[in-house]
Amino acid sequence: KNPCIVDRTASLELAAKRIVWGSFLNTGQTCVRPDYVLVHKDIADRFVEAVKRRIDEFYGTDPMKTDWFGRMATSWGWKRIWGFIKQEQSHVVHGGVVDEDTKFVAPTLFYYDSVDTYAASSLAKEEMFGPLLSIIKYHSLSNVLDYINDQEKPLSLYFYGGDTEVRQRVLTETSSGSVCVNDNVVQIVNHELPFGGVGHSGMGSYHGRYSFDAFSHIKSVMIKPNINLLDPPVRYPPYGRLKSRLLPLVQAPTLAAWMDILPLRIFLVV
Repeated sequence: KNPCIVDRTASLELAAKRIVWGSFLNTGQTCVRPDYVLVHKDIADRFVEAVKRRIDEFYGTDPMKTDWFGRMATSWGWKRIWGFIKQEQSHVVHGGVVDEDTKFVAPTLFYYDSVDTYAASSLAKEEMFGPLLSIIKYHSLSNVLDYINDQEKPLSLYFYGGDTEVRQRVLTETSSGSVCVNDNVVQIVNHELPFGGVGHSGMGSYHGRYSFDAFSHIKSVMIKPNINLLDPPVRYPPYGRLKSRLLPLVQAPTLAAWMDILPLRIFLVV
């Protein structure tokens, strides 16, 4: 599940436009779509209205008739998404229209008044992979970061806002496969950036050179001189007291190791 954080310093119209596009692209059937949006309490209500306007602008008031909105790929997927809508009907604030014959599900918004309320919902339990978007009002960034870190590490994480301190907290206090600031989904089309997950969301990365590296094995090669006289006898048994003290030098020839075996201690005064 890919979280999206909208700070109170975010441009509402920019965030709403891009999040609607990314969330409902391919009818929400993409692995990097924003799965749920955590919005600061000061702008949450206005953000919901902005998202509604963008949905109507992109897909019309009847998305079933537009050429720009698709259908669920399978009947099983349609039934799964319809099940979520029925379970969380009391939180639906936009959409919710379905048609089983054509596997249609309208872009649907759910609104939750706190992180805890959302966490208790069925929508919080698994990735949506459909045109459902949860919007959650938050009061504390720390609470948001704690919630995200309590979940499996996401494939992507998104942040909207102009506060660099808040942005830095999000970047440093969370772990995810990728992060995109003030946009979503588009990070995967840049072939100069590695794309992949971390932990539960995947292993390794690809794109450009990173794809080559992902399918390559870095082989270690050590070549030593073919001279017997350079072969230190200390590595071979039997191991007496002297060899036992000298072996650490062969294994890790550091100043600390030398100081451990020398009878005189060297003190550096700075």
